[in-house]
Amino acid sequence: MAVTTEQAPNLSTHRILSSTKISPLVTKILSTLTQQTHDQGNEKPALLRLTAHPKASAKLITIVEISKRQLALTGTSCYQYTALSSQLIDIPRQKPSTNNTAGSTRAEPDSDPEDPDDVAFEIMPPPGGQTKKRSVPVLSIYLSARPVREWRIEYG
Repeated sequence: MAVTTEQAPNLSTHRILSSTKISPLVTKILSTLTQQTHDQGNEKPALLRLTAHPKASAKLITIVEISKRQLALTGTSCYQYTALSSQLIDIPRQKPSTNNTAGSTRAEPDSDPEDPDDVAFEIMPPPGGQTKKRSVPVLSIYLSARPVREWRIEYG
């Protein structure tokens, strides 16, 4: 049976934002993984989970690659497991424009712009409120100094 994130021992999660500083996080990853290498008596390996939404995924990849390069220079092995999932988020709806520009609306051939019936209608707000739900991809990268068989089966 594959290990889930709730069952994983010593799992520390870091969420990467576009404002996240690279250097402090790389230092934290290096200290965690090198400390884990020295503590070989521990049966349950510590896992680092780094997650990012699409706007910050390039920064996540940069952090992981810098960390792996630094670990390779010190001779420390690093195992990476990557997962792509989705998350439902609420995003604000765009307000419909009220100005009529040329070509933005189709007028019927027999419609009169001064017709009082046309003025009597108003645009209804969209059903469901001011936000809409969208599925957004989430990139998760798991790092460990030792191989984790269950994670290899699940995430490759």
